Amino acid sequence: MRVLGLVAVGIFGSYARGDWGVGSDVDLIVIVEHSERPSIERPIDLPLERLPVPADALVYTRAEWEQLPQVNPHFASVLAREVVWVYGKPEPTEKRAGSERSHDRPEPEPASSP
Repeated sequence: MRVLGLVAVGIFGSYARGDWGVGSDVDLIVIVEHSERPSIERPIDLPLERLPVPADALVYTRAEWEQLPQVNPHFASVLAREVVWVYGKPEPTEKRAGSERSHDRPEPEPASSP
């Protein structure tokens, strides 16, 4: 399976907590760079039927993921506790921007002794 702009994939819910049972499905969080589709249609692009157990996926763009604590604080706190990242891990934009900038800057010269 290949998803364009894939940033991260995580599991949450009963499989992540370890308390799954007969009839449990795998709950997935998928983070992509961007999407033209409305959020409700995004899982259509994922071949979830190829997984060995039933699965549901929530697909967020990176921007939506970063805004989730303001939009739905309760759900964001549940995910913060439960998500087990199995591919990648989304970093906040400002952290990524800072690390990218730090690679562009030359290293400071050591201070010389008098």
